[in-house]
Amino acid sequence: MRPEVFLEIEDRKVGFLEELVPMIEERWRKHCVDDASRMMVFVQSQAGVEQLGKALMVKNMPAAYYHAALVEEIGDEEIGKW
Repeated sequence: MRPEVFLEIEDRKVGFLEELVPMIEERWRKHCVDDASRMMVFVQSQAGVEQLGKALMVKNMPAAYYHAALVEEIGDEEIGKW
């Protein structure tokens, strides 16, 4: 296993933002050690993806969100940055 890779799976229910945002923030600070570090969070719905991404941005976390419906909106160039 690569030491720079961390994997964790959590099953969360509807109304997850109140719990998930602080958990992500804490784990980001613990596991993402520099500007090159990345964290991926998978969410079941497109609306949930956008809600979580925006909630993280409000907390000044370096966040971006993506789901299949955004492909035409943001284009391949933006996707390549991730």
